[in-house]
Amino acid sequence: MSDPAPAEARHCGKCGGRSAEGFVLDMGYGEMKPARWQEGTPETGWTGNVKVKKKELKPLRAFRCERCHLVEFYAD
Repeated sequence: MSDPAPAEARHCGKCGGRSAEGFVLDMGYGEMKPARWQEGTPETGWTGNVKVKKKELKPLRAFRCERCHLVEFYAD
């Protein structure tokens, strides 16, 4: 996964307040890393794990409004 673009000034789509960039934590078996996005609905394999197409995963960026607390996600 490549480094995401630098943080830019964002404003809330709901109230127009200032939004701060952050991330959603994906906690796995002994791992912690930023969450990623994949198109479609989740499908599970025979092991019970969700099937993923690793080449299609996109970094997920999150912005939280400091005024109304709305969180917006963007898949780069």
